[in-house]
This record gives sequence, C-alpha cells and structure tokens, in this order.
Amino acid sequence: LAREVRATIDPTTEAVTATLDVQLAALDDGVDSLRIYVDAGLDATAITCSPPGAEVSSQTLQGFRVLTVTFPPLAAGEQLALSLDYSGTLVCEANLALCDIQPDISMLLFGSVMPFLVDDSGLGWFNLWGASRALELSLPSGTDIVATGEVTLDVDDGTTHTMRFETPGYHTAATHVAMFGDFSRLTVPNASPPVTVYYPTASPDGASEMAAWLEAIFAYLEGQAGKPLPWQETRVVKLPVGWITPGTAGYGLVALHEPHPPWS
Repeated sequence: LAREVRATIDPTTEAVTATLDVQLAALDDGVDSLRIYVDAGLDATAITCSPPGAEVSSQTLQGFRVLTVTFPPLAAGEQLALSLDYSGTLVCEANLALCDIQPDISMLLFGSVMPFLVDDSGLGWFNLWGASRALELSLPSGTDIVATGEVTLDVDDGTTHTMRFETPGYHTAATHVAMFGDFSRLTVPNASPPVTVYYPTASPDGASEMAAWLEAIFAYLEGQAGKPLPWQETRVVKLPVGWITPGTAGYGLVALHEPHPPWS
C-alpha cells in the first residue's frame, strides 16, 4: 500500500538516523515476514507494529544489513502497519555500489539509506513494488538535494535542509534515487516542459553541451508525439566520472553518466 523513509544524514561523518514506515495488505493467507536491506553500517534500533507482535533479526550479507521482520500471520486482505527505526554509519561496501559519499556530490540508491524490501513469504503475496513511496531527507543547511518523486516539502531553516519527495503507487521495481551535494543548474532553452540540468559545481565540464543537445532531443520527442509531452518538469543530473552506474532513472528523474562504458 505505502512505504515512507525519513532520514537525517551527516555527509561529513556519514552518520544516518532513519525511520521506515510500511503499510501492506496481504493478498493471500499466511503472510508473516518481510526482509529489509540497508547499508551494512546501519542496524535496527526499534520496531513497532499494528497489529502488535513484530520482531526483527539482523545479519550482514555482501555489504548489506538484512533485517528480517516477522509478525503474526496475516489473513488475505488483512493489513499491517510497521515502523522501523535504524541508524549507524554508512560503509557503502555493497557489491552493487548503492551509495557513494563524496565532498562535491553523493549518491544513494535502494539498499543504502533507502531500504530495499522483499516479501519473505513468497514474492507476490503482497505488492511492495506497487506501493506508493515517500522519501524525506534532512541534510545540513545549504546542501542541494535532488531525488525521484514530486517535491512536496522544501525547507531550509539555516541549520537543516529538508526535502520530501512523493511517488504514487505503480507496478514497477523502480525505487528512489537521491543525490546531494553542491549542484549548479542550467535551464535548457526553448524546452517544453521545462528541463533543468544539474551538475556538480566542482565538475562543470560537459554541462553546457548537455543542455544544448537536450534542447534538440526534447524538440524531437515532442515532434514524434505530435503534442506536448505529458509531464510538468524534467530534471537531468550529470553524474561524476568514475561512478559504477552508467546512468539511472526513476519516477521524475533521469541521471546520465559520461563517459559511458562500451557496454552501456
């Protein structure tokens, strides 16, 4: 049904304090467990559940912390609301390089600060992939944050910058993608809907060229569609050279990596 992550991150120490809220409804009888993957440096600190009776166990696996939550079996259609607190210091050692914390720009994918969830009772007994998602990130004041989803909160009180991104439920494995650091922005001229290129302030090479060819790309796409493109905004993020991912995408955000490896 729904999943929400609220996380406070210190980019200097890589310390994280976070809460995951999950609401689910069983599609069949007997659902009684859930696995949650986060960075190996993080661990559960508290859990609450309605109906009550949930327990959590912890182990490390290939750079992940795997938290197995068990609860009294649910009947088909029965709902469960779960809240899990977790904290620690990121180590970013998962074999898929799901987080990278750097002075100018940092990246978070699922299985790092934002958990990856697996139905431990048998995939399909409840639909975690189709759940709506919310991600709320709090970082030091002045830190730029870009993530997938609609921005529903953006507050900088001089101490902390908090942004909230919401994604409606849809049937896909896509999860949140988040980047933060010191970004500069370029607006792509004559693009409809508006297109903004985000790039690390310390690494501006190629950003203007990217903005130039995006103008042509969006004009071509609109011409092929024969009508205005059906969204309100496009954000393109230029990733630093050296990140393992050649590019990634999620609801409301596309990230491009340059140069691309030969196999991309």
